[in-house]
Amino acid sequence: MKQYVIFGDSAFAERIYRYIQCEGIHRVLCFTNEKEFIVKDKIENLEIIPFEYLSEQYDKESFEILICIGYAQMNRLREKIYNLCKKSGYRIGTWISSAAISYSEDIAEGSLIMPGVLIGPTTRIGVCNIIASRVCISHDSVIGDFNFISSSVVFGGFSNVQTHSFIGLNATIKDGVTIKDFSLIGLASNVLKSTETKGVYVGNPARKLENRNSLETKI
Repeated sequence: MKQYVIFGDSAFAERIYRYIQCEGIHRVLCFTNEKEFIVKDKIENLEIIPFEYLSEQYDKESFEILICIGYAQMNRLREKIYNLCKKSGYRIGTWISSAAISYSEDIAEGSLIMPGVLIGPTTRIGVCNIIASRVCISHDSVIGDFNFISSSVVFGGFSNVQTHSFIGLNATIKDGVTIKDFSLIGLASNVLKSTETKGVYVGNPARKLENRNSLETKI
C-alpha cells in the first residue's frame, strides 16, 4: 500500500481522492495546497495542510505527492507545482487506476491515469500527464510532459503528443500525427495531420483557428 498526499483542493482533486478511496488499494493521508490559496479546512474528513507546513506533519519519506492540478494555463500551473514539490525534496507519485490497462512499463513520475484507460505496448508516457477515463493510446506512441487528455480520446499508433497540450473530450488523433507543444484540440475533433505549436484546432476534420493562440484561449 502506498500513502499519498494530494496536492490540490479543487473538485478535480476530490475526484481523484474518491477513486483511490473506492479502489481501496492505497491510502490518502491529507490534502495540501499553498497557504495563500487554501479556502477551506477539510475535504471529506481529511485535513488540507498548508504546503509550507507539510513536512512538520509527515515524514517526507512516508508518502508520495499526487499533483492533482488540472489544465489551468495550458498545464503550466501543474508544471509549476511539480517543480515546487521537487525543489522541496518531496517524492512525486504516479497513480494508475486498478481499472486501467497498461502494456507499457515506460511511465514517468507524476502522471494520473484514470479508470478505463488503455495504453498500448511500446508506448512512453512522460512526466505529470493527466489521462482521463476511457482514453485509448495505441501502440508505439509517445505522450510527452504536462499534457491533459480528456475522456474518450483515441490515438492511432505511432502518435506523438509533445508538451503542455490539451485534448478535448472524444477527440480522435490519426496514427502517426504529432500534437506539438501547447496545442489545444477541441472536443470531438478529428485530427488528421500534425498541429502547429500553440495552435487551436476544432472540427471534423480538425482545422486551425486563425489568429488564435492556445495560451490566450479559455478552455
